[in-house]
Amino acid sequence: MSEVNLSELRRRVEATENPYKVVRRDAVEYVGRLEDKSKSTDFQRAPQKSVYRVDGAMVLVNEMVSKQLDELIGLTPKQAKMVMNASGEEGIRDFRNYLATASSMITPLYVALIGNPSSRTVSGLVPIKDDPITSEAFFDFLEVFLEKNKLIPTRYEMAYDIAAGLTIYLDSSDLDIRKIAPHEDFLVNSYYIKWNLGQIELGRYYEGWFVLTDKLKRFFRRRHV
Repeated sequence: MSEVNLSELRRRVEATENPYKVVRRDAVEYVGRLEDKSKSTDFQRAPQKSVYRVDGAMVLVNEMVSKQLDELIGLTPKQAKMVMNASGEEGIRDFRNYLATASSMITPLYVALIGNPSSRTVSGLVPIKDDPITSEAFFDFLEVFLEKNKLIPTRYEMAYDIAAGLTIYLDSSDLDIRKIAPHEDFLVNSYYIKWNLGQIELGRYYEGWFVLTDKLKRFFRRRHV
């Protein structure tokens, strides 16, 4: 059973995670689409992006984040197209900002805008319920959780940006293999833990016999070293 070096992973995350800013959703004001004509600056070199005003500063937002911002206020692509066709760019700008303000008056919503320094673009968005969960706080919690539950981190997956998602897969130090059906053996005490700035999620996952074969070999080799 291979084991992830948590100290090394922690250093990698801290060294590579991008900066972020937590703001209210209604503080992210839609300005318009970026017209890519002259391509004379880095800012103008990114076609099909949106421009937003955040705390008085103009920022460039990629398409994925723009869609997430629309989803948070309940604006569907069909609605956006209808407003755009009826009222043009000015109409969709006013409608977006009205929905953002109206929804925030009912339930204030905070988001972490994750910046990409190399492209000077907001490249990620994570809804925040309370305070952001930093990578430092997550790894502090993870070390205690693994020790208390006798779990071993075996592999991990990163999202498009570390601050937007990191999933670590965990195996027990005592494998629990059960026969679910004839010729169907599964490892049933494996877990995953998923972190981003807004939440920590824990769940189980199951692995079938073909995946288990190599894992069992590694497990017994590890136990006899």
